[in-house]
Amino acid sequence: MRARAAHLILSAALLAGCGSHSAGRQAADPVTVIRAVMSSPEGKAVGLDGLFPKQARSAACVIQGGGPGFTVAGTCASRVEPASDGSAVASFVETWDGHAFHGPGSAAKPGLSHTWEFHVDTSEHVTSSRSFGDFPPQLVK
Repeated sequence: MRARAAHLILSAALLAGCGSHSAGRQAADPVTVIRAVMSSPEGKAVGLDGLFPKQARSAACVIQGGGPGFTVAGTCASRVEPASDGSAVASFVETWDGHAFHGPGSAAKPGLSHTWEFHVDTSEHVTSSRSFGDFPPQLVK
């Protein structure tokens, strides 16, 4: 009787473990997600590849303004937030001092920023994107 009870408990534990493993998906690798966005048409249109880190981290950067010789020192960050379904949201955030550059609607103060955000599915394709924040230097015409 004890052997049968132990067998049932072990079987239930194994089945529970299998069920929870198959119910979730493996989290997206941040480097893979960042590379997928940078190589996508949406990422290329923004110019992510030459400006943002190719890993999830922040780094000093030089933001190329829209005019010749116009640059702004800043910090560029690549971030990835995995979702439970295996997809992810990749964010690329640039921050700069508004005393060096501020566009329409932004004040001349430190800490201006702009974010480009991309949803990446489990097949590593960008399915949607948006941008928000202060007017970024590279959009100057």
